[in-house]
Amino acid sequence: TDSNEISGLAVNQLNDPMTPKQALESPYAEDWKKAMLEEYNSLEKNKTWTLVDRPEGKTVVGSRWVFRTKLKADGTVERRKARLVAKGFTQIPGTHYNETYTSVARLSSIRFVIALAAERNLELEQLDFTCAYLNGEIEEEIYMEVPKEIETILGRKTQDRENKVSRIQKALYGLKQSGRMWYKK
Repeated sequence: TDSNEISGLAVNQLNDPMTPKQALESPYAEDWKKAMLEEYNSLEKNKTWTLVDRPEGKTVVGSRWVFRTKLKADGTVERRKARLVAKGFTQIPGTHYNETYTSVARLSSIRFVIALAAERNLELEQLDFTCAYLNGEIEEEIYMEVPKEIETILGRKTQDRENKVSRIQKALYGLKQSGRMWYKK
């Protein structure tokens, strides 16, 4: 990795919007809006939540958008990505979750695979599970605020958005138990 690529990454990270307002007012507003719509549609298609009336006496976790510009190896822009995440830091232990962990491969296992590949002159490949966490199902009763920018993104009014919340069905990014639920799946 050369220094230009590294400095490009550092500058890029600083220029990604921090809020939907910044994203939708930036020179790349159409790219960000498209990225937000793709994320929202993906979550809807995966049946990540069910829109329900706001329940009385239940804590509702917030949501927020995270924006990242993905770069190619040469430092040019590949695409702009938006991810809707739950504000898991507002979850209440014993109510919204009981256990939290994410399973990872042991370093010794990774070294073994690399050594075996080297010994046999094999090429290693890696893979990424698209929307991995969303494959895990949530066991607890969790409600999340509907993002207020949703009408702008969808380009239409949503039905009674102020009185609705999302009842989470799948392990959404940001929830304390999402890693564990993906592992259990």
